Amino acid sequence: MPVTESSSESTITALLSSQRVLPVSSETQLLANSTQSYNIEDYRGRLPPEVLSNIFLVLKQEHAHKQLPVCFILSHVCQQWRAIAMDCSSLWSDLSDSDGPKLSELKLSRSRNAPLSIQYLQPNGENEKILQLALSQVSRLRDIDIYDSCRSNNAFDLVAAFSGFTGNAPLLRSLRIERETMKAEDQFPDVDLKDIPPSLQILELRNCNIPWTYIPISPSLEYLQLCNEHSNEINRLPTQVFAKLLKCLPRLVSLDLCGYLPADGISTFAHTPVTLPRLSTLKLKDPINHIRSFLRHIQVPHTTDVDVYIRDEIQDAATLNLVLTELKGMDMASSELPAMVPIFKLDLGNDDHIAIANAKFKIEMWFSEVKPSSEIPYVWALEELRIWEYGYQLSRSTWTQLFGHLLKLKTINVDQTTDLQAFFESLATQLPQEAAQDAPAIAPNPRSRLYFPALSAIHLEWVDFGRADEREADVLRVIDTLEKRSLHAQPIKKLRLESCRNFKWSHFERLKDAKIPGLTISWDECEELDSESEYEDDDEADHY
Repeated sequence: MPVTESSSESTITALLSSQRVLPVSSETQLLANSTQSYNIEDYRGRLPPEVLSNIFLVLKQEHAHKQLPVCFILSHVCQQWRAIAMDCSSLWSDLSDSDGPKLSELKLSRSRNAPLSIQYLQPNGENEKILQLALSQVSRLRDIDIYDSCRSNNAFDLVAAFSGFTGNAPLLRSLRIERETMKAEDQFPDVDLKDIPPSLQILELRNCNIPWTYIPISPSLEYLQLCNEHSNEINRLPTQVFAKLLKCLPRLVSLDLCGYLPADGISTFAHTPVTLPRLSTLKLKDPINHIRSFLRHIQVPHTTDVDVYIRDEIQDAATLNLVLTELKGMDMASSELPAMVPIFKLDLGNDDHIAIANAKFKIEMWFSEVKPSSEIPYVWALEELRIWEYGYQLSRSTWTQLFGHLLKLKTINVDQTTDLQAFFESLATQLPQEAAQDAPAIAPNPRSRLYFPALSAIHLEWVDFGRADEREADVLRVIDTLEKRSLHAQPIKKLRLESCRNFKWSHFERLKDAKIPGLTISWDECEELDSESEYEDDDEADHY
């Protein structure tokens, strides 16, 4: 530890009281001896070097995001700590673009043969030389995390930086490389590791445009992410080869593939399904035929979370039906599941975008000029419906025909594209007489006489209550609907208003004053009101 202010003063006093003038070098030596004597007497100075080294390494982890690396701070405390820090090569073995080229070069030289970790999240041209030098030391690389951003001020050539990345990598534990999408069309250099890294557990390559044959696939892999936004057929393996590769990954926990699924047709995949017994997360993004081929010939645990993004348009609901069937079939316990896989959540969005989900999977897709209809399969178990920026205004009859009979639909979320009047009128619409007689069969409550028998929560987001005369009518309509449902033993228990335009405190107070039994109303208190002049301008524009 350094000398304190009082100890330094006493040393200087001793020097002055000696009544003789010492050379500058002698004064410095005397002061150094005094400092060393103080450090030896202090308990921290008596700690063995190996104990201090371990403490330094702990401090390195705790202060990894400091502006000045902790290794430089520790090496400038005192002579003893500097010697220990300089001898601890692991203290200097983490390189980052935040260090700058000069500090990184110094750390690289002082790390000697220690396992090397590299993290450059926004490298620029100044980092290229030191990064190339570090990546060429393949035999001691442990972790690599590089994000090649287009926002760098100085040009950075990731291809050049990896030009020396070849040879044996026995210590490599994680390899993460991500490039901006607009750079992805450049051919990335072949990752030519002579021996497959035996300890590689994490491999994430995004927009690197590396063919399967050059990707270091290790049996020890637990997390595998291969993504190419610009689809390149050279990155697709024949299905038989792909199946053989998956069989070599028994420890896989997470699999994320975009643009890397097999290229062959649906019927040519291996007949025996590939089992991934430890998989907990599966993400796929590709055209539908590639996804169907993959789903039909793998098996995963029932607990696996599946996220499917279909890149091309779906022409009809029958095709979606096949995808859902194949999702069920890939479950290792598929024989124990119901014949139909239920959908718990449905999102209808802009540009014919549809997202469906249940406790097990999520699918995002685009329908080609297909309006929402009862043809969307398995909606009988739907629990949550969200309408956001949708291109079609659903009428009252459409609401009741499509979703009014669903027995498990509990939550509906709508936004500004929804016709508020049609929506709330559908919630207060009575069932036809013949359907009302069969109410116990179609509703959980025998007294139910309205559509949407299980609905209990409504979320209005970005809904516009319109000009002054419309606002009052909409608020009264909401109250009337809530009261009717309460009288018919189908009460709404939660009403949430968020970022609603032209909704104000007086409206909120009116909703609360209605005192509808069992209703909880929440509002984010966001008052965004339009002046009436804005509407007058709109009317004039429509007139002309």
